[in-house]
Amino acid sequence: MADATEVVRVLIADDDAVDRAAVHRMLSRSEPAFALSEAATAQALLERLASDTVDVVILDRHLGDAEGLDLVPLLLGAERNAPPRCAIIMVTGLGDERSAVRALRAGVHDYLPKDGLNREVLEQSIHGCLRWLDNERERRETTQRLTRLGMYDTLTGLPNRNLFYDRLEQARLATARGGAPFALFMMDLDFFKEVNDTLGHEAGDRLLHEVGHRLRGITRQTDSFARLGGDEFAGLLVGVDSIEAAVAVAEKVCASIREPVLIDGQMVSVGVSVGIALVRDPNLDARALMCWADQAMYRAKREGRDYDVFSEHDELPEARPLLIAAQLQQALDRNEIFLHFQPKIDLGTGEVVGFEALARWISPTLGEVSPAEFIPIAERSTTIRRLTHRVLELSLEQIRCWRESGLDTSVAVNVSARALDDDGLGPFIASELEARDVPARVLTLEITETALVASTARARSVLRAITDLGVSISIDDFGAGYTSFRYLRELDISEIKVDGLFVTHLEGGPRDSSIVRSIAELARGFGVRLVAEGIESADLWATLRGLGCHIGQGFSIARPMAGAEIPLWERSWLSRVRTQREFYSGVRRVAAAELRRSRASNDGVSAYDQ
Repeated sequence: MADATEVVRVLIADDDAVDRAAVHRMLSRSEPAFALSEAATAQALLERLASDTVDVVILDRHLGDAEGLDLVPLLLGAERNAPPRCAIIMVTGLGDERSAVRALRAGVHDYLPKDGLNREVLEQSIHGCLRWLDNERERRETTQRLTRLGMYDTLTGLPNRNLFYDRLEQARLATARGGAPFALFMMDLDFFKEVNDTLGHEAGDRLLHEVGHRLRGITRQTDSFARLGGDEFAGLLVGVDSIEAAVAVAEKVCASIREPVLIDGQMVSVGVSVGIALVRDPNLDARALMCWADQAMYRAKREGRDYDVFSEHDELPEARPLLIAAQLQQALDRNEIFLHFQPKIDLGTGEVVGFEALARWISPTLGEVSPAEFIPIAERSTTIRRLTHRVLELSLEQIRCWRESGLDTSVAVNVSARALDDDGLGPFIASELEARDVPARVLTLEITETALVASTARARSVLRAITDLGVSISIDDFGAGYTSFRYLRELDISEIKVDGLFVTHLEGGPRDSSIVRSIAELARGFGVRLVAEGIESADLWATLRGLGCHIGQGFSIARPMAGAEIPLWERSWLSRVRTQREFYSGVRRVAAAELRRSRASNDGVSAYDQ
């Protein structure tokens, strides 16, 4: 409601001078006093509204040169979603209900018959109008704020991903109708992670804010620059029909962003890699166009250049990767990504100890797409975040279903190095665990040894936050990279997985056995489980157990399968285990012999004894 110190402005619009005067007299005795004005015609009413601010209009149903109802849309304001300019009280000599309903539906706040009208009734109606006005304006302003939050990035003020995709699609459709061609930019800041790691996230946010400010300074009225997320930006330049014109803008962008930024008294400089796609063919999918520009951007970053250009006329030696990248976002939208699960067993007892979730994709146009194809492509773009979240959601949902059916088991999910740079990963996992009432102990994140070594300070902070939830961390492909033992000490690692290459070649000579035995000693020292993956032959189970491996995984145990198949498979597997005690006794005998040989050669204690 209007503040008590503000004067409420009331305009009396009636073509009858006697009626106007009567209403004027009633309201002139009100306390606090209203600021009253009058209009005898529709033209005078509209002129007054155009020049003065009015809170409430008391409107006659018939205004001489116009019908009062016809004026209602003009008085309220025709701009979509804009707050109303004023409230309207309609007064009339006709008091029939049908007319009142029609007036209220048109937007009139109150409908009063002239017969029996008095000051008290008018005052109550006006104050009701003021309350409605305040509520309506607040509601409209809140709606506008929420709409802006959904379409604009709060940090930079630039359009966000949703709005940019919409504008890109509009530009594509306009080109299809004979409109101007356009250029598409994908941009990624250089050395931004270093700023975050050395100066902190607040400094990084201030840098991003400044980048947004500089991009807005470059933008023409017909152009759009957007922040897609993290340090990734995009640009849409309508009417740019030549590579030369697009390159000129790219050079301006690079020069502007290279200018140092003063943050907390320190000069900070970053660069930007720009990928340019010149679009003349309107039949191309908008996401495919984004993929083209994305590919050019990564080529520029890889080759250390400010920008690179990709157009539809270029040769496409890597057509399938481009198609995969273009369709992967759609695959996530359409729920085409699904999971298979590969069991892990205790090599000593044969008991099932958990499963590894493996992403699968069958595309309607590309057919079955191998994870070895689509995961690296996702890692080179922002798609990896959505893919990681999707796999986690599916894994936790499957765990929930298994638990409801009485199967209490754990699932390991592979997470890439780039996904770990997402500060929101920990809160996302916490939220998904809580939503499904799944304990954190049944979830394991697998990070490759190479990814661990290459991880940033932010990634390690994200991992620590995840382990604080109770989620386990496994180091995958151990032995294939160059491990920093400092990270193994700093992070709460629960499991090490021996790279499958060493397992495959165990029978080829003693060298791989020595490597696996050394890794087992390392695992024992850190007090963590050791998993051997890629076990293709059951003959290796006893050998691996003897070398110190606790858990096994591979085709000799089971191939990956759908989650719905797991309960039946597990019952069948455990039945086989129970009927093969003799076999497992042999496994333990071979393992014990291998342990004795290991002790004799290394004078150490195997992890098997822990």
